[in-house]
Amino acid sequence: MAKRVLIMGANRGIGLELVKHYKALGWNVVAAVRNPSSATELQSLEPEGIFALDVADEASIAAAATAIGADARIDMLINNTGIIVKSSLTKTTKADFLRQLEVNTVGPFLATKALMSNLKLAAKQNDLMIAAFLSANIASIQLNTQGRYHAYRASKTALNGIAKTLAVDMEPRGISTVLLHPRLRQD
Repeated sequence: MAKRVLIMGANRGIGLELVKHYKALGWNVVAAVRNPSSATELQSLEPEGIFALDVADEASIAAAATAIGADARIDMLINNTGIIVKSSLTKTTKADFLRQLEVNTVGPFLATKALMSNLKLAAKQNDLMIAAFLSANIASIQLNTQGRYHAYRASKTALNGIAKTLAVDMEPRGISTVLLHPRLRQD
């Protein structure tokens, strides 16, 4: 039986490349994007499914989980969502800060929570179940020698903490949690 990966943020950049990669490996690929109708390149790759999912909207997360179905095994969940609002120390607003926390930290946590039954189903059937989170070395407190990007750094640092806590919580269920740093996106 082919493994199934759900890739969030699959309409461009790293997410789209992950779709291509896992399709080439023979995996069943399910994609989640904010607006499936505008994801034409993704559609041309013919994944197993494309679902609408906006990680900043809890109702959208719940609707996507329902549409995917509780009986759909997910062997790997890749939380590849994120935004960066480029702003300086004196210009960053509360709204900028909270938006980045919402998309980069809270959304991936809520999506993982909503899809937990799918990951647990895979854990019962296979030996590979992974929840992956795309972080960034910009989240490193030790490596921060340049300053700037206050909200983005904080949101990715918080994501690291969430992923570590999920790793502890999910390990007894047979689900591994990993943090990935893919380097700077160029698109």
